Amino acid sequence: MALTALGHLNPVWETIVQHQFPPEVLARVTSYDWLVSMGAMPLGYALAPLAAEAFGAPVPLAVAGLLVLASCAGTSLVPGVRRLTWPTAPQPQPAEPAGVR
Repeated sequence: MALTALGHLNPVWETIVQHQFPPEVLARVTSYDWLVSMGAMPLGYALAPLAAEAFGAPVPLAVAGLLVLASCAGTSLVPGVRRLTWPTAPQPQPAEPAGVR
């Protein structure tokens, strides 16, 4: 189920990032996004077995689920996220017929 959600949300996230940031900073924003997204993984890999051994496997899983839920809920409380809009493209104007002035 998580992979299905990620399979849907990842393209949506990448599309939003590409539309909301100018091309000259897009590479920097994307690299910071990946740094933060992947930076915590080694810490989780190191602490998860210790927590599972100390508290049993269900407790770290429940805590991780609650952290994900809290981060998603916190993100949805940010006004800019709730009011995200797409830039409007100018409407094309019909061309004047050739030779008419």
